[in-house]
Amino acid sequence: VKNFTDKTSSSVRVVCEVTYPGSADVTERGFVWSTNSDFSTSTKVPCGSGAGEYAMTINGLSEATRYFVKPYAVNSYGTSYGAVKQFVTAYPAGGLCLSDSGTSNSYMIYPNPGVFYFDATVKGNSFEPLDGIPYDAEVLWETRNGRKTVSDGDIISQVGVVSDMVFFKTPEDVVPGNALIAVKDANGVILWSWHIWVVDFDPEETRRVYKSGAVMMDRNLGALSAEPGDEDSFGFYYQWGRKDPMDGPGSYQSEMMTTYPADAFRYEETYSYPDFDTMEYCIQNPTTILHPTTWNDIDGLWDSNKTKYDPCPPGWMVPTENAWNWIGIESGLSSEYVKLSSSCSDPEAYFPTAGATYGDNSISHMNECGHYWTTTRS
Repeated sequence: VKNFTDKTSSSVRVVCEVTYPGSADVTERGFVWSTNSDFSTSTKVPCGSGAGEYAMTINGLSEATRYFVKPYAVNSYGTSYGAVKQFVTAYPAGGLCLSDSGTSNSYMIYPNPGVFYFDATVKGNSFEPLDGIPYDAEVLWETRNGRKTVSDGDIISQVGVVSDMVFFKTPEDVVPGNALIAVKDANGVILWSWHIWVVDFDPEETRRVYKSGAVMMDRNLGALSAEPGDEDSFGFYYQWGRKDPMDGPGSYQSEMMTTYPADAFRYEETYSYPDFDTMEYCIQNPTTILHPTTWNDIDGLWDSNKTKYDPCPPGWMVPTENAWNWIGIESGLSSEYVKLSSSCSDPEAYFPTAGATYGDNSISHMNECGHYWTTTRS
């Protein structure tokens, strides 16, 4: 393959060249293309015979998708193949760039079908480049929160890496929910991952201002509701200092959220890995929940200034310890939530008592307490 020209979101022109292998005439030439690097499923495109340059346009391709091509030539000695080359089709014009107002580890979008993309070259809320070259992208899990059934593509229907950007689409019937997108290098190693939070509210319009001076969202990260007693008000669990969400409670009866795939999250308690407690391991394994005595929550991962590991969307960050200096919690703790009166918050606010998880699909202290992190480990 010499090159790929006239590339669009659905077609590409493949230009190849063949020389005489030995002294035998080439009776057939062409190329084979596939979405699989092993060509386990492929399409053969004959392009005449003889030596020299030849070209053919492939139509009907999928946008923002990686394809593999290898040329071939046939003579009396048999069939010879050239080196495998690859290309990625373009994503459609338009769409919304989520990182225009700043890069982040989490992006919020409204539940509308559309095209979205963001910078795939830097780590979270920083200008620090990834430790590798983004090659491909994958949706690691999806959830509609709670116990609602979720299937592949309900939240994100397509994802890929094009021109140093993560590109993704939402389906025509997209609903509020959450997903995690990871970018990988050519060896399949995860370089970074991003939380996509599909919401039907405006966090600026519903924010709460506390007497401490802190301004917070009216709900937890990943929550789809701020209604007291609603199971969708739980949101996700986090390990201190890590950027990626873990599945939260699906009900007040200790079930976990329903996710696709169902076994998306893995609890890890082994001590056999030499670098098990490092952030590098966490980045490469964003769905692995580490045992509290295994995870080395290093100082500075979260801080009073938003760090590259902060899990919040642009414009928001994990609250500092001072943000929780409240006075006069009204009626204390119920079986489902803590209520803050107007003496603490304007307007009043609710904090679900979602408890905590040990990572083994069980929830501790359910209906007894709520656990909320600050930028200070405690």
